[in-house]
Amino acid sequence: MAACEDRPPIPDAPRFADAAPPASRAVPALPPVAGATADAGRAAFARRCAGCHGVDGRGGDAPGPVPPTDLTGTGFLCLSAPEGGPTDADLEATLDRGAHRFSALAPVERRSLALFLRSLRPPGAPDRLLDVPAEPADSLDDRARGRTLYLAFGCWRCHGATGAGDGTAVRFLAWNRRGLTKLRPLSDRSASICGDAPERLYLTIALGLGGRPALMPPHLATFDAAARPAGAPEMWTKSLAGASTADVAAVQAFYAALPAKADLARLSAEERRKRSAAWTWALVHYLRGLGTE
Repeated sequence: MAACEDRPPIPDAPRFADAAPPASRAVPALPPVAGATADAGRAAFARRCAGCHGVDGRGGDAPGPVPPTDLTGTGFLCLSAPEGGPTDADLEATLDRGAHRFSALAPVERRSLALFLRSLRPPGAPDRLLDVPAEPADSLDDRARGRTLYLAFGCWRCHGATGAGDGTAVRFLAWNRRGLTKLRPLSDRSASICGDAPERLYLTIALGLGGRPALMPPHLATFDAAARPAGAPEMWTKSLAGASTADVAAVQAFYAALPAKADLARLSAEERRKRSAAWTWALVHYLRGLGTE
């Protein structure tokens, strides 16, 4: 199953040969940890992880809203690099995310587990991290802009109109060969799969969840190609039946302000990159405001 195939018009805008490459920086090497080995990690995996991920790392039948990841495949939920899968730091950080929360791990066991996880995956690792731009002010205006983006780009189709996780397109979602029925509420910040710190949320929205195949698509690529949809304004928001008049008006105004498809190519790669970053931060601010009003 593909992620959220029931979509509004914006993501269908054309892609460009000169699509704005995301700003990136070199992946720093992790500091060495004396005594850490993949063999020791194998033993730790058997004790701590095999009950959910299976003895072969391919993912067991543990209950939960998101099935355990197949650690031998290409998919990986929480990424920090635009291409190439998880970094070594991503592999180590996953021990503190989701259902893991192995905060009491000694450094040598933590690094050993990460080394073993790397040995399970296909060869190769990314050499560039997505460079997260400086966070702008988290203002009420930016949160309102984020709400408009949430509706305009169809986030509500999976996450629900209020972020409750009950969107009808959840039926299109699957992870590790198991379908999902409902997502966790976005207002439950403790349940965030990858963490809810602003920079981590930026990475999650920008790079998506899962890599390839994706549980959530990378929004930077979608934002880069966003152009004004064709047709009459009332058709742009036909899928928002039941939304408030203010929400519908804001989305229509957002669509109308976008460049036409024919004009989008005139935006420089740098202009599209800045636009995408601003939209991503606005979504971060909207999400962090859920449940606090």
